[in-house]
Amino acid sequence: MDLIEGISTADGVVLEARSHTDWTFRLRFPDHDNLSTFHSYTVEHDITLHIDRTYPLTEANGVAHRFDLSQEQYEALLLAFQDGYFETPSETSLDELADEFAISRQALSNRIRRGNEKILRKVLLPSGGRDDWLLQF
Repeated sequence: MDLIEGISTADGVVLEARSHTDWTFRLRFPDHDNLSTFHSYTVEHDITLHIDRTYPLTEANGVAHRFDLSQEQYEALLLAFQDGYFETPSETSLDELADEFAISRQALSNRIRRGNEKILRKVLLPSGGRDDWLLQF
């Protein structure tokens, strides 16, 4: 039994494998259960490994998908939020944010504006129509 068989058993995919003196791998598993299956396999077969970190890929993609954001819109909104662009007063400028993406100020502004529009449309107009309003007494 070996490491590759354990990855295969747990439906894992090798994203990266490199070695200088020790091997380093980046692996992807379909879900947490498959990751647990891989971990159990390594324990049962006395395969020693050190896990640097694990994280779910769906965190960012789930939010982006729920609001129909492109990956670029999601990343622009996230960075703008984290860097304080939406604070009053703003803690960063569009120029500074655009530099981090190596795009123009206008391109970043468009990403943020379109991303905001998609989120607001989903939150404020859940049916998707521009003329749908809810009036409650």
